[in-house]
Amino acid sequence: MSAAASAAPLAILIVDDDPIVLRALQRELRDQPLRVDAESDPLAALDRIQPGRYAVIVSDQQMPGLSGIELLARVRSLSPDTVRVLLTGNADMETTVRAINEGEIHRFIQKPWERKDLLRHVALALERHEELRQRKSLSELLLARNDELAGLNADLRRMTQHDSLTALFNRGEFDRQLQRQIKLFRRDRQPFSLLMGDIDDFKRINDAHGHPAGDEVIRTVAAMLRRALRDEVDSAFRYGGEEFAVLMRNTTSANGSIAAERILTMIRNAGVPAAGATLKFTVSLGLGQYGADETAQALLDRVDGALYQAKREGKDRLHVAQLPPP
Repeated sequence: MSAAASAAPLAILIVDDDPIVLRALQRELRDQPLRVDAESDPLAALDRIQPGRYAVIVSDQQMPGLSGIELLARVRSLSPDTVRVLLTGNADMETTVRAINEGEIHRFIQKPWERKDLLRHVALALERHEELRQRKSLSELLLARNDELAGLNADLRRMTQHDSLTALFNRGEFDRQLQRQIKLFRRDRQPFSLLMGDIDDFKRINDAHGHPAGDEVIRTVAAMLRRALRDEVDSAFRYGGEEFAVLMRNTTSANGSIAAERILTMIRNAGVPAAGATLKFTVSLGLGQYGADETAQALLDRVDGALYQAKREGKDRLHVAQLPPP
């Protein structure tokens, strides 16, 4: 219910094709603290129904064109918070069962009515409407809070899984994904490769140009990795400091070498502004395909050794580790 609807005066709609009964109901309810609308045509009454407009509807059962049960059943769909009361001179069991099943009737008022009984039924219907309104408000509040909590949980997951500087996955997420990838390999034997990289002479970059420039270099390398890799297949990580790692799924070292050479070229051609000039930089890469029954640490040690072999060979290059013997 909208704020405007909840703040509006309570209203009740009475529906009866007999004008004498309609006027009598209006007289009975005229001293009540609510607006009373009257309608002799059930189809016209249906046109009046909208969420939040009426707290209660009281309808006669026997009417041409649309019975009270049929009218109240449609009101149930159009405005679930409108409490439905049936006015009937034929309160047999069949009518009662139909009213409960089809219209979820809250109350019955039998003709001819006693005024005190009529007012009591209306008062109880208004109480029921307030219960439904409060329940709906609470439900909407809980849904909003649940959405807010889900958003906070998503933010927390991003914070725990991603590096704040580069938005790449962090070291903890790398360890988790590597272990999962090893389990997948042992199940389906699909190959995967690990690529590790280190920015060349990064200490010199920080010393000569300052840490803000160093951070920009790290962010640029991360951006190049994202551009070079396959979406939803490969995963890039900030392994620590100026070090990066990439899990290349369903990839042999031969195919991984092609991607690694592309990364080297992209980073070699990149640059960041520093002191009115363009700061150029390179990375060294080590690559290794996972070997059967190899531990995560053994794979890391093997690829890390290939990375530092690339450093020793002159930097700005790739060195591929040999697969361990079967």
